[in-house]
Amino acid sequence: MAWPCSSLNPEPRTLNPRFFRRGFTFTEVMFAVILLGIGFIMLAGMFPVAIQQTQTNVEESTASTLVQAATRYMEQTLTQEDVQPTIDPTTSPYPRFFRLTERCDNTNLHTYFANDMTLSDKLRGGFILPQDPRFAWTALYKRNPGDNFAQVIIFALQARNYSTYNLLDLDRYNLPAPGTAQLGTFEPRYLPAYLSDGGAPGIPDIIEFYAPDPNSTVIRDGALAEGCFVVVASDQVVNDDSGTPYFDPGYANGRIYRIGSRRADLDGKLNGNSQVWELMPGHDMQSPEENLPLRQSPHGPTGPQGYTDHKPNGGAQPAVVFVIGKGFTNPHPDPGNPTPDTTFSGFAQDIAVYTTFIRLK
Repeated sequence: MAWPCSSLNPEPRTLNPRFFRRGFTFTEVMFAVILLGIGFIMLAGMFPVAIQQTQTNVEESTASTLVQAATRYMEQTLTQEDVQPTIDPTTSPYPRFFRLTERCDNTNLHTYFANDMTLSDKLRGGFILPQDPRFAWTALYKRNPGDNFAQVIIFALQARNYSTYNLLDLDRYNLPAPGTAQLGTFEPRYLPAYLSDGGAPGIPDIIEFYAPDPNSTVIRDGALAEGCFVVVASDQVVNDDSGTPYFDPGYANGRIYRIGSRRADLDGKLNGNSQVWELMPGHDMQSPEENLPLRQSPHGPTGPQGYTDHKPNGGAQPAVVFVIGKGFTNPHPDPGNPTPDTTFSGFAQDIAVYTTFIRLK
């Protein structure tokens, strides 16, 4: 733009364009604010994921350290005399997994003691991580006759209902009614269970917990939680399936699974008193060969979704599994609460499971 000529302004001159620069419109400002807001929302969404991943990394790192310490402690403490072959002649002639509060006496015709505190008492000083008492461990063990070593499955645990574990968590308390058994805070718990492969891609595998007695009912209805691990103690298989490349009785002992989502719509499918959960992807069954009880032969699912393909006889008992799951609400008596609260609450205590072998002195 040029000014006109005059006596005071003899020559035209150009006006600097920056004095006439146009401002932002309301629409442009709104778009900028919207884009900025979307960016902040996406940035904020990263924090929960980062926090969760950090927590997972801490748990995995601590669990690894804990299991190494537990393995060394058991090897330094336990002898062959302590860890007798794990055969319960009342259930199966094949070695199974025991928790540390049960034991066999090999010198007395494999007499089985359901409540023997020998191993638990010897290991009592090492269950809680001294550097960080929020974490603890417990174990299952199996020893074959003639072996000088034992297979152990170690649970890494984290306190959920209170800040830290202490020695009172190693004591046993009465289960709430109608239960009658005594259990420790993180002592592995028995449950009968059926395991079923989904039978087709995309259909989840399931575990169906059966509760034939008051103690099983209390544990199943209270202690189970998403994320807790399941270890097969005894597969209860008594007949070999000639179509499999291995001898089936006892073959599944020691398998490890993890519980996923609750499936109340499938409750009572195999019997009238059962509770069903999905198995978590990555911690589920690899094939229908893992069904417990054994799947029917010839090999192929015969029921809806493959969930009813168990043999009707010849080894049709449910497997016996161990779970830990939720802890007691408050097992620590104090002047304000002299009676321990042994109802189950919180999240699953078990954060990791490892299996290894220990040499016995």
